[in-house]
Amino acid sequence: MIRTILTRRQSSRLGQATGGNTGISAPTTPNVAGASQQGPKRPPAAPRMSRVRHRVSRAANQISNGRLHRHATRKKPAIVARTVWCPRWPQALDGFTILHISDFHLGELLTPDQALGMVADAQEQAGPVDLLAMTGDLIDFDDFSGARTLLARLAAYPARYGAWAVTGNHDVLVDPDAFSRLYDGVGIHLLDNQSHAVCPAGRPEITVSGIEWGKSRRRLSHLVRHVCGTRSNATSPGRRAEKQGLHDKDQPAHVLLSHHPDAFRSASRILVRKVDLVLSGHTHGGQINLRQSRPAHASRLPRSSFSLTRHRYQWGIFRRGHCRLHVTSGVGSWFPVRVKCPPEIALLTVRAGHRQS
Repeated sequence: MIRTILTRRQSSRLGQATGGNTGISAPTTPNVAGASQQGPKRPPAAPRMSRVRHRVSRAANQISNGRLHRHATRKKPAIVARTVWCPRWPQALDGFTILHISDFHLGELLTPDQALGMVADAQEQAGPVDLLAMTGDLIDFDDFSGARTLLARLAAYPARYGAWAVTGNHDVLVDPDAFSRLYDGVGIHLLDNQSHAVCPAGRPEITVSGIEWGKSRRRLSHLVRHVCGTRSNATSPGRRAEKQGLHDKDQPAHVLLSHHPDAFRSASRILVRKVDLVLSGHTHGGQINLRQSRPAHASRLPRSSFSLTRHRYQWGIFRRGHCRLHVTSGVGSWFPVRVKCPPEIALLTVRAGHRQS
């Protein structure tokens, strides 16, 4: 059973400078097919620099007679197993498994057939999971061909709590509304500033939330506060839950999907309806590292890798208080070269409590 906590219609004012009221709706089944017809206006056309970047990348691949494409897809993503310890995670869900996939970038450098093969390999190696999370950048630019086929394949992956997705910056570069319509009827839930309580028959309930692409920390903080709730907003779902006496120990596990990992800072500050785990992509593990990179672990700082794209939360597992973040290096790329940050599909096992030494 899926119960809607915050729908896109309720969060339709998120695009305004001052957010509107958000509340807990009556239990309903989310209308995934109609999601693209509601909510705030999306960004218009792609920024000029994004168009230039895409044209240069395409031209370089054509000039090289496809060598750049072959180089980019030569190494298939590894299925990497990681354990995430969450101190507030319910004991009843100890050992919860998540297949975390991000950044396919379907287009010049990755064809739909290649992506389908990667998903098939993941299912063969990882097997059934509890939840599948796709954290954005399904497409690279404006080529939607094969995207629905890939989404249908992801939706068919055996996941007890379903398949969930959010948008990345590349997904909304050209036609955000057309991209949203790709999800109509395919069976994978696009979380566009939404929060759902998911409770399969005979299993504990969890909350799955997701926010749209946000570039700045201020924007990400705004989205997280309104979707997940905060003490500072008296009309938020979190504030209402606090008034109803919902204590920390009574709350279900809460997973937040955000393409940009900087949403982690705001998510870790949520005081009611606390977020236990944030799943993100976007960074590609640094894309080009001048020395061997390695995923960070929650118990240590990441080793500096002198990367082309440097992010505070670049790759691996991070912690702030009760909250944990997992950033995957992703499957594909917008740039035809990866150096010392191999592509991956992450199989996460979430454990209840603190990490055992």
